[in-house]
Amino acid sequence: MVRFLLTTSLLLFAPILTAATPATLPGGYSQADISEQAVIDAANFAANQIDEGSLVAIKSAQTQVVAGVNYKIVFEIAADDDEHYIYEAVVFLPLPNTGLPMQLTSYKDLGVVTTTY
Repeated sequence: MVRFLLTTSLLLFAPILTAATPATLPGGYSQADISEQAVIDAANFAANQIDEGSLVAIKSAQTQVVAGVNYKIVFEIAADDDEHYIYEAVVFLPLPNTGLPMQLTSYKDLGVVTTTY
């Protein structure tokens, strides 16, 4: 009887368990449109905070809904030394009712762009 209930439970819940991929996992990051104004604002904010050059392009973006929104953005910066660098940054946008400003919570230099235009 116990074996029957366990097998039946697994069969019933298997579609639900397999449907929870990292892209749809509640609380996880999901893809964002790089042309969305909020993503562009977050990328510009990160580039200004890093202060290594000017934003050239946004390569990818993801959002995570928390007590506000985390934007994880990969973007290209044209530096003062004429090199182009790729950065990944996380920018936190608090809920509007908090009155708190946007914050750069982390970033890392992913290296020099090796492709030419």
